[in-house]
Amino acid sequence: MSEEKPKTINQEKASEIKTFLSLPLICWVDIELNFAFMCIEKRPDYCDRGRYSVKAWHKPDHYEKCHIDYSDAFARYYFNFDCMIKEINSFISFRGLEVKEIFFRTTTLEEMSDD
Repeated sequence: MSEEKPKTINQEKASEIKTFLSLPLICWVDIELNFAFMCIEKRPDYCDRGRYSVKAWHKPDHYEKCHIDYSDAFARYYFNFDCMIKEINSFISFRGLEVKEIFFRTTTLEEMSDD
């Protein structure tokens, strides 16, 4: 009996994410996994560490199921979108996680201000 492969980000969804993150907006993508969360953020054009950052953290009370600690939550920076998706999918597979839902988020500078 073969083991079922964890659900990752497929090519169609990756294309949607790439299109969304190319919009001239403040935007990011939240990924809900079975035992964790991930976030892909678009970085400003002038950033020299990468065009995208990715963060991951475990859901409350699920550390033992995925072993994502605070060092995994630190941002990982990527210049290349396809490389980033490949790394995310490798991470998801290695940790035995599954993508449950993907959320496309945006905001404005006015919404971000404290005024």
